[in-house]
Amino acid sequence: EKEFEQFVEPLNKWFRIHVFSTQPGYIITIISDISINFKLARASATFLSYTAATVDYQYIVDVARDMSGASCAALNTYDENSHLYTTIAIAGPDDERTRLTDVNGQDLVKIEQNKRILGSLMFSFNNRNQLQHQLLIETYADMVGLLLDRLSNEKKIEIERNKVHQISSQSTASVVIANAKGAIEYVNPTFTQLTGYSIDEVIGMDQGVLLARELPAEEYANLLKTILSGQVWRGEFNTVRKDGTTCWELASIAPVCDVNGIVTHYITVKEN
Repeated sequence: EKEFEQFVEPLNKWFRIHVFSTQPGYIITIISDISINFKLARASATFLSYTAATVDYQYIVDVARDMSGASCAALNTYDENSHLYTTIAIAGPDDERTRLTDVNGQDLVKIEQNKRILGSLMFSFNNRNQLQHQLLIETYADMVGLLLDRLSNEKKIEIERNKVHQISSQSTASVVIANAKGAIEYVNPTFTQLTGYSIDEVIGMDQGVLLARELPAEEYANLLKTILSGQVWRGEFNTVRKDGTTCWELASIAPVCDVNGIVTHYITVKEN
């Protein structure tokens, strides 16, 4: 008895092949088309790599059309404010795309996440009115929903981050943004003026390196407890400038959390 997977190039399909024998001289072979499963797995990996800047909506709708067997497919997003759908990608011959506007010639699969409608996948067919692989298409729609929801949240976070950058660039206080591991990702002009370090020199540096002395263990434990609980910590730092001189700074450290409440960054505001 043996089972294996095989790609058949002329058909452009994957098959699972199960071969066994119930008696000498006879072989039973069971062949199952698993192409859709492979497409789902490949799409899932692709979705994980997408960002708001790299997402390829045409790929998303191309895969949907291929999986469904539809002549045309479209990806729509839903605007909660206007209660309208907007087509952002479409796949299929130009002369058949008009079918997507014919309610009687299409199937609609909603894209939802946490009971919120994010959009829909719309399909039209030449000679039938039923989707192939209905359950798998619904699974794919769930994957698209997770992607759209993540991209929307990331966009909101990026907008807020840009606001912080704009405000901090004009601040008379030093502003440092570090990731969850403490590596510096951003400093404002006031920081560079005070410390003598350029932005390029400190990006990626652990901000703890800039301290002239380590915080006492009890004070450091209190700092961690405060910011990990989502609160703002306030205290004093003895900061080392690039030329070796030091200065005392009054600091406030605030955590930045994502939509799941996980700390992604820390913002430190310091005054000499």
